Amino acid sequence: MPIFKMKCRRCGEIFEALFKTAASTVVCSKCGSADLEKLPSEIAVINKNNSCPNAPVCPSGGCCGGHCGGHL
Repeated sequence: MPIFKMKCRRCGEIFEALFKTAASTVVCSKCGSADLEKLPSEIAVINKNNSCPNAPVCPSGGCCGGHCGGHL
């Protein structure tokens, strides 16, 4: 069940919507409009400059966002 960030074209409300199936109908949580726009996904950036104290043991070769105790 994917969660998407949506923006209502009628009132401008931005909210997250859970899509239970591909045919799910979602409406704005503020005004009830079905005229929605799916916003682009945000991405995470991993620091790979080997400044992490755990870089030699980190599976990604650098900081991995805390998965091995490192830092971003």
